[in-house]
Amino acid sequence: MNSRSLFLSVRSLLAVLSLAVGLLGLTSQALASSSQESMFQDDRLLQNADPAIQSKALDDLDAAGVKSIHTVVLWSNLAPSPTKASIPTGMNLSDPTVYNAARWDRIDRLVKGAQTRGIQILMSPAGPAPRWAETCTTFERRHYGKEAGTCKPSAKLYGQFVTALAKRYGGTFKDSTGATLPKVRRFSIWNEPDLNSWISPQIQKFRGVKVSVAARIYRDLVYAGTKALRANGHRSDKILLGETAPVGQGTIRTAPAVFYQTLFCVNSQGKRVRGTVAKNAGCKKRMKKLDVNGVAHHPYTKRAVQTPLARQRSTDITLANLGTLTKVLKQGVRSKLLKASATGIYITEYGVSSRPPAKTGYGVPLSRQAEWINEAEYLAFKNSKVKAFTQFQLEDDSGLKTKAFQTGLRFSDGRDKPSFAAYRVPLFVQNKGAKFTIWGGVRGKSGTVQILRSGKKVKTVRLRRGYFQTTIRKATGSWQLQYTSGGTTLKSRKASARRLPRGF
Repeated sequence: MNSRSLFLSVRSLLAVLSLAVGLLGLTSQALASSSQESMFQDDRLLQNADPAIQSKALDDLDAAGVKSIHTVVLWSNLAPSPTKASIPTGMNLSDPTVYNAARWDRIDRLVKGAQTRGIQILMSPAGPAPRWAETCTTFERRHYGKEAGTCKPSAKLYGQFVTALAKRYGGTFKDSTGATLPKVRRFSIWNEPDLNSWISPQIQKFRGVKVSVAARIYRDLVYAGTKALRANGHRSDKILLGETAPVGQGTIRTAPAVFYQTLFCVNSQGKRVRGTVAKNAGCKKRMKKLDVNGVAHHPYTKRAVQTPLARQRSTDITLANLGTLTKVLKQGVRSKLLKASATGIYITEYGVSSRPPAKTGYGVPLSRQAEWINEAEYLAFKNSKVKAFTQFQLEDDSGLKTKAFQTGLRFSDGRDKPSFAAYRVPLFVQNKGAKFTIWGGVRGKSGTVQILRSGKKVKTVRLRRGYFQTTIRKATGSWQLQYTSGGTTLKSRKASARRLPRGF
C-alpha cells in the first residue's frame, strides 16, 4: 500500500472470500530464518516532494538500524499525459527522459540518499496505469474499471515503462546535474495485483465457473516487466513475484491462494486446470517460466487489528497460515512456471493499526501494537522460508478521512508511539512449559545484549545480524533487553511470557 490507496487497499481486508478451494496451510516451519532481512516502507515520507522531509525520514530510519527500504513507483505519476485516452505520439516510452522529471527527482533523491546511508532499495514499478495504457472495452470499463488506471493495463506498455525505469537505475544513467545515479538491484512486479484497486477485473464468471482473470493479466505484466529488467542492466538482479494482499472478498478481491494457483495454471489440488478455467486464465499447453527469484506477500490480518495468529479462511494468507503460501509455491514449481529456487518469501508490508489515532474497530491500544509487531516479526523469524520482514509505516497518515489503518510507529505529528522503541529493540518471550524461548535483537547492531528479568541481568547473548534466539528455564517476572554501545543504552519494552497456539 502507499499514499495513493492506503484505505482503498485496507478496505479489501474488511471481509473474506467465499471461494471453496479446500487448501489448509501449515502453521509454521521447523527452522528459524537466522538471516532474515529487516526492511521498511513509507512512501509518503520517502518519496516526499520536500527534500527535508525525505532526508529526515532516511536519517531516522538509518538511526533505527534499517538497512533496506521497499518503495512503490506509481506508473501514472511518472507517465506523460496520464489522463488522456490516446497514447502520446512521437515519444519513445522506453526513454526515461519522456517521463515526469519532478517525479523522477523524488525517486532519484531516495535512491541516492539510501546509498549514502548504506541502505538498499527494493523498487516496485506498479499501477495505476495511465489512462492510455488501459485496454478495457467501454463495457468492461463501466462494469469493472471503477478505480482509475486498473482496467486491464497493457503488458506491452508496462514493459516500456519498466524499461525506462531499468535504464534510469541501471548504474550508468546521468541525472539533470550530470551525476550518475546509483544502481538499484532489487525489484518486484506491481503491487497487490489480487485487489481491484490495482488490477480489474478480478474475478469473472464463465459458464457458471468463477475465474481469477486478474491472475492472467498479472502474468502478462510479469513476463513484460522481467524481460524489460533483464534486458536493460539487471540480468542478474533480484526480481520478486506477487506483492499480494492477504484477504479476498467476493468478485473484486481474489484470495491469494486462488490468485497464485490461477497464476500457475493449477487448481486447489495442484492439478493442471483445463477447459473453461484454462482458456480464460490464459493457460496453454506450453507456458513460459516466470523469471523471478522469490515471492513477495503482505500478510496483514483483517483491518490490521487482529492478533497475528487470528484464524483465517483457508485461501487467505496471513502469518497464521503462511504455510499455505509455501504449499502453493510448490504447486507452481511442479507446474513448471516457477523455479524451485524462487520459493523464498519476502514479507514486504506488515503493520498493526493503533488507536489512537484510528477510530474504534480500526486500531488496537498502543501497548498492544508494540507487542504485536514484535510477535509478528518473531513468527516470521521462526519460518525458514521467510527472507525479509517489512514494517509499514514510520508515521501515521494524517490525510486519511476514515482514520483507518494507522500502522505508523509514530503519530502524524512525529511523536513516538511505544511501538517505535519496540521496533528498534524487538523482544518476544514464548512460554513453552518448562522453558521459555526468548527472541529479540537490536536492529542493525552487532555485539551483545543483556536479558533482564524483573530488572536483573540473567544472561548475555550475542547478536547475529541484529537478532538472537535463546532458551531460558521457566521463571516468573517481566523480561526486557538492554543494549549498551558507545555510551548509549537502548532498552526494549517489558514483556511477559506468552503461550502461542499449538504448532507455533
